[in-house]
Amino acid sequence: MSLTLSDGSDFYKAVSQVVKQFLDRAIAKSITLLPTSPDSSGSIIRTVAKLTRSCRLNATEPFSNPLSKAESEVLQKVRGLVRQLMESATSAFSEKVFVELMGRLFIHVFDIEAVT
Repeated sequence: MSLTLSDGSDFYKAVSQVVKQFLDRAIAKSITLLPTSPDSSGSIIRTVAKLTRSCRLNATEPFSNPLSKAESEVLQKVRGLVRQLMESATSAFSEKVFVELMGRLFIHVFDIEAVT
């Protein structure tokens, strides 16, 4: 999976599903696991995973630690996609909601070939 924002990409589809589940109030308190392969983009495996951990560890100011230029770019891409998806679902977007959604997302690299 790569960090591609086009609506046919695997990343777009995965984030779209995460947003839909988050907006479903029946499961709003649940977490979402995004399993991915070791072949996925480092932007997803490392950077997005780091951003989600930051949201869990410091929900009030998760991005207060300095981010590299690459990390900032990934954050802006993910934030923009989440904003777009939430607004298209006629739901209000705020930084607080974004941090809450990101804090409930866990990215896990799963290498099925290594298990067999």
